[in-house]
Amino acid sequence: MDVRRKHNSVTFVFVLVALVFMYVRPYEILPALEKIQITKVALFSALIFSLLEGNKGSILKEKGFRLFALLELLTAALIPFSIWPANSMDFWLNSYLKVFAVFYLILLVAADYRKFNITVIVILICSSIMAARTVAAFYDGQIIFDHDGTRRVTGISMLSSNNPNDIAVAFAMAVPLALYFYNVSKGVISKSFYAGVAAVNLLAILFTGSRGGYLGVLFGLFIFFILKYKKRKMKFAIISVLVMAIVLPLLPSDYKARFMSSFDTNDYSYSDEKMGRIAIWKRGLASIAKEPLGSGIKNYTITEGERKREQGFTGKWLVAHNSYLQIAVELGVLGLVLYMMFLWEGFRSLKKIIVLSELPPGNNRTRLCAYAFAGSMAAFVVSSLFLSQAYYWNQYIYIALIISLKNIMTGAAGPAPELKMK
Repeated sequence: MDVRRKHNSVTFVFVLVALVFMYVRPYEILPALEKIQITKVALFSALIFSLLEGNKGSILKEKGFRLFALLELLTAALIPFSIWPANSMDFWLNSYLKVFAVFYLILLVAADYRKFNITVIVILICSSIMAARTVAAFYDGQIIFDHDGTRRVTGISMLSSNNPNDIAVAFAMAVPLALYFYNVSKGVISKSFYAGVAAVNLLAILFTGSRGGYLGVLFGLFIFFILKYKKRKMKFAIISVLVMAIVLPLLPSDYKARFMSSFDTNDYSYSDEKMGRIAIWKRGLASIAKEPLGSGIKNYTITEGERKREQGFTGKWLVAHNSYLQIAVELGVLGLVLYMMFLWEGFRSLKKIIVLSELPPGNNRTRLCAYAFAGSMAAFVVSSLFLSQAYYWNQYIYIALIISLKNIMTGAAGPAPELKMK
């Protein structure tokens, strides 16, 4: 093994350790682990070893990397002008900058099919462990009752968040990947395992009570299956009807009612002049018009409170309930443009992967993998219309993996063997 390859392998191990601890957070079960700060140590060690890597030049040329770097620079530049500079600085240093570090490291280490495949499987298994913990917590009575009486699990954290909406999106993005591995796996045991992975993530979404999660996973599955069966539309239609016929009767009545309330204009989400989402979004648009350069990262609720006060309202200051509005208010119009370009780069890379996979002799596995990631990103895009997800780790991790796969296929990461599953 040459020196660079050895350094890459060490960096890769540290990245995997960091990902496991960020997703699973085992120190919540074993508090003694928190004193060791394994996540920070692994991440710092990975960055140190990454300095010895030889393919950083190709990463610096990557458009997605440059767009994210510009977002980080803009975030830092706005901190002195933030409504609450200390809050912005704390969130940037302790969260958003770490997201960028993980994004960079995945681009660096997932440079061949084997490492790419291992990384995806590790993330999928970690998500499934957390989904199983979510289901167990629900049945153990760790629930809260929302305003409409829906039972929502509480006390579960993943990727630095204990918000049920955040973890619901992570589970929703994992489901298409589980179906991908189910399709490419051989043998009853392997297929049963990935079917169980998909099922536990779906069940966990249900218990989060997140309507954004519900809509996201439905749209993600729709995109995955319509791409997979685009030449067999009748089969797709039959499968869709069968799934709906089996699943819907099994849903508890309160969850069915909560899902349907996503489309109810009389629900809390839309109607109330002070707290309804449309009212929140209108105040957000007013904030953009008043401060087009942004109010600073992690300061949406303060800006929302100011707009409410100007309108003579009192009460709770609310989050954006829309990722694109969130980033536009906090990082300004320029921040929104950069963020949208970054997301688009993920979809553009997926299109390139699909096109390359269709060239002779063809690569059905990689094409199906791209379909799964398209479903995952579609789940995020839809969920993010109703949730404040602009800085959450998961979409950045997935886009890093998508870009890595594109670079592997185009040879930007060097020669690589065919993607295989055991």
